[in-house]
Amino acid sequence: EDPEAGPGDGWLGIDHVGIAVPGDRLNEEVGFLRTVFGLVPAPVEEFWEPQGRLRSRALRPAAGDARLVLNVEDVASRFPREGITQVAFACDDLLARMRDLRARGVRLMPVPDNYYVDLVARFGLDAELVELLREHQVLYDRVGEGELLHVYTEVLDTGFYVELLERRGGYD
Repeated sequence: EDPEAGPGDGWLGIDHVGIAVPGDRLNEEVGFLRTVFGLVPAPVEEFWEPQGRLRSRALRPAAGDARLVLNVEDVASRFPREGITQVAFACDDLLARMRDLRARGVRLMPVPDNYYVDLVARFGLDAELVELLREHQVLYDRVGEGELLHVYTEVLDTGFYVELLERRGGYD
């Protein structure tokens, strides 16, 4: 840890808050957030996570980058998933933050090795970068020139977890 660094150095603030909602209430929740808070919804996106398929819809204010993300799981989970389940913090150097968190004993969600094999096939990443991502259990995505690096803490028994992410090149 750099003794010259002040508190919060490298941390950019809250990127988004994840809220789990039942599938039959997604439209109702979006309508409420649009009407009451003026949030603007993005299109629905789908992701795969260890528990199965996840449908996700981000909403953001007219000004600013912080988002609320509504998530609907399509399969039953061992966690009671309704309400706030995630807080994601943005940082300017994910790998540096990871080294610090690991030195403090923070446990991360394990990422299966085949995820990194898939990264090479999907994005053609060089072997050195893939090994660095694997070593730190970092997840990766790219859209156009934008890149996303992110990690998750282990999920608590309540279903809550923290994400730490770095957006590069305008990744939205």
